[in-house]
Amino acid sequence: EQILAITFTITSAADLRKEIASIESPGAEKVVARTVHSHAMSILTRQEVQELIDRKPRIIIEHELSPAFKDILIPEGYDLRQKKKLVDSFVAGWATLQKDLAGYARNDIEQAFEDALVGWLKEHGALLVGEVIPLALRYLRNNPASPEIGKYQAILVDEYQDLNKSEQEFIRVLRGHSDIVIVGDDDQSIYSFKFAHPEGIRSVETTFGQYTDVTFDTIR
Repeated sequence: EQILAITFTITSAADLRKEIASIESPGAEKVVARTVHSHAMSILTRQEVQELIDRKPRIIIEHELSPAFKDILIPEGYDLRQKKKLVDSFVAGWATLQKDLAGYARNDIEQAFEDALVGWLKEHGALLVGEVIPLALRYLRNNPASPEIGKYQAILVDEYQDLNKSEQEFIRVLRGHSDIVIVGDDDQSIYSFKFAHPEGIRSVETTFGQYTDVTFDTIR
């Protein structure tokens, strides 16, 4: 339970749990193996965290956005398709960490829509899936004494090349002083449509410091 194994997809997390539990070592079945999103959600479900970020950790599913779009009358004259594109832009900003830059919204229309959208989500106690990692990251950055930082003795990150920039930064902050093992192959990144950041595995030393490089000659 002092080891956190973290990956990108639910299927990969299930495979990790199965493979680690099969290791003939006492306690292997107690290793915490989950997706990066589920780990972030485990942080956001804590009451004190909800109070600090002023959000409730209920994921809103896609079809629930239609009523939101009808309630949000900004921008005037925009139809559901145009508002959906604004949501996609909002989520992309989080995923690529552009939201950390002042004035990310490219114009007043985008800013007004984003403000109205977040207000609607707060009123209805909901989160977009794309907000989960960035909100957990914001909490950790603003609370460096959080018990979640450095909680584990060691962290294993699988399929690192498929994580987006905010997910990779979330892991960096979450790590604290824990040992970390990063596994991945920048040539096998397949989630560019979800803003995967394979460049992150090429700059591990910049992000995490000096490391030992282990090359696998056989790929299964």
